[in-house]
Amino acid sequence: MLESECFGLDIYAINLSSIDNNGLRNLFINLSNHCVILLEDVEIVNSSLPEGMASLTTLLDVVNGVGDGQVLIMTTCHIEVVDSALLQAGCVDVKNQFHLTDKETIARLFWLAFGQEAVDPLAHEFAGKVPELEFSLAEILSFLIENRRSPKQAVDNVAAWMADMRSERKKGGV
Repeated sequence: MLESECFGLDIYAINLSSIDNNGLRNLFINLSNHCVILLEDVEIVNSSLPEGMASLTTLLDVVNGVGDGQVLIMTTCHIEVVDSALLQAGCVDVKNQFHLTDKETIARLFWLAFGQEAVDPLAHEFAGKVPELEFSLAEILSFLIENRRSPKQAVDNVAAWMADMRSERKKGGV
């Protein structure tokens, strides 16, 4: 769980590849009443999953139980393979396609993560280090969340993070 500085809400980032049906149900039962739930890479949940991973049926059950005051965000890089049941009204109210980030978006993400006035010079330094149109909003935001305790640390660590991301992409053929 992460703390959101911007909205004062708990953020639950859930990796669907590392949770089973019982774990997913228990997690959703114990969520705070006012929170953000982030389900990343929902395309991995389909009818032919190996045992030990959350099933599509369980995911649909818990998603349909999201209550007032809770915001559910689902991400995918491959919407064409997401089960259509997850994309129907009731599960998804708004669909947005996020493109790769430009300098302005990179700086705004930094401000969002750390507070605009206090970190303005660091936000511009950070945006200057990250190339435009190479990384997604989700990738950059995940990096900033990992470095949320120190905006200076985020600036200092971004070059190593980009090298790691590029290396992972080469390994995965992306």
